Amino acid sequence: MGRRYDIAKRIGNTGFGDVFLGTTEIDPADVVHVELVHRQYARTIDLEALREAVARTNAASDHPGVVVPVGLTSVQGRAGIVTRPIEGIALGSLMVGKPWPARAALELVASVADVLDHTWDCARLGAGPLRWAHGDMNPNHIRLQASGALMVTGFGYDTALRPDDEQPDLDSTAVFASLAYMAPERLQGGFSQRVDLYSLGIILYELVTGARLAAATSAIDRDEHNKRVDGFVAAAQVALRSDGEGVAQLIREMLSHDPMARPQRFDVASRARELKASFVDAELAEFAEGAVSSASVAIKAVGKRRDHMLVGLVVRVVEIGPATEDSTLWATPARPRERIASGGIVGLDVPPEQAEAERRRWMIAVAFACLSVVVFVSAACGLLASVSRG
Repeated sequence: MGRRYDIAKRIGNTGFGDVFLGTTEIDPADVVHVELVHRQYARTIDLEALREAVARTNAASDHPGVVVPVGLTSVQGRAGIVTRPIEGIALGSLMVGKPWPARAALELVASVADVLDHTWDCARLGAGPLRWAHGDMNPNHIRLQASGALMVTGFGYDTALRPDDEQPDLDSTAVFASLAYMAPERLQGGFSQRVDLYSLGIILYELVTGARLAAATSAIDRDEHNKRVDGFVAAAQVALRSDGEGVAQLIREMLSHDPMARPQRFDVASRARELKASFVDAELAEFAEGAVSSASVAIKAVGKRRDHMLVGLVVRVVEIGPATEDSTLWATPARPRERIASGGIVGLDVPPEQAEAERRRWMIAVAFACLSVVVFVSAACGLLASVSRG
């Protein structure tokens, strides 16, 4: 049957979907993060691919830098990934338009490269190396803690998108992947094991220069691509001054148009740590202590987020084990929609149109109830006014 969690509040969103906090009355300490795919993509999710992404990521769970999903769910026709609470702040919130200390930036890149190397080479149960690339490495999938430790989320999410005849404008290679961090082979609808190295190279460039990129950084045409990379390398050298030649060269190699010319994951980690010796600024742990604390205060100061229509619903989580050589990744029969005593709806395997109709009926009922309250209060006030005049 799986565990059940009440959706308590919305706590954020990613390119994949909206993130909610799930709680249970049975054990207050048992909380999860539920990430539901954006409504406009609900039709395009390939559940089998999403199940495989969860199972394969679980196979790499022995690394402390991998955020491991505990299972899947579905709410009002929207597939969701369930994880344990993820500590720290998204790296994107810590990139505020000014350069990071070079030592901190290089150590962060080395740590992420360590995670990528592990998910590629770690052994599955009863099988060979996992060979699992991320596919959408960007700052919002890296969570940094005040101690300097980090975790990587979102492995394989972008592989779960399938073409949809009713939404032909959706590009199955690019919807979930972040355009600014997308390698040139992705623009051509391809994929290579080193797409993550390109993305990590863009992150390193942004960290050392303070720049934030929104548009595509790569190009299908090799000459056009190389011109862009030349600009990134020059900017990095200016930002790092005389000590930046090695870092600029590493960025150039990571952003190579040819995937096979990019360094391996373990090479990136090793070279980044060697290059740290050229700088005397703050270490990652020292920098993170202040940056993460400041960002946490700023986020809390924004105030309580508005209520969301899904708050109060109950979700059922189907747990997924690690992928093995012979395992069937997932075999769960469809379950009908189920009403909860509190009035919430579990939208397991409910078509999006039906879920949307149910949502509209619920909103109309709430509006009618509010109008009734207003009419009653107005009538009561009028009656009191008449009595007081009499």
